[in-house]
Amino acid sequence: MTATFNNGTTNVSMITKEIYPGSETVPAGTRSDKGLNLLGLTVFAIVFGVVIGKMGEKGKPLTAFFSALNGAVMMLVSLIMW
Repeated sequence: MTATFNNGTTNVSMITKEIYPGSETVPAGTRSDKGLNLLGLTVFAIVFGVVIGKMGEKGKPLTAFFSALNGAVMMLVSLIMW
């Protein structure tokens, strides 16, 4: 915004920015109509965890792997938050 004072008169010019609706500001790859199926991914992860838990001794290597992966991710998160 600029203001010019000449002989008691004021000239003010303003620059405005047009604000677009929120639906146009979301990138196309993250929209729910053509993006990731998060509900399906969540259900798959839960069922996969239950099946690995029910496998008993055969599922131990996968359980150990995901437990170690969880520990590594938690360490990274704590370092980022620190």
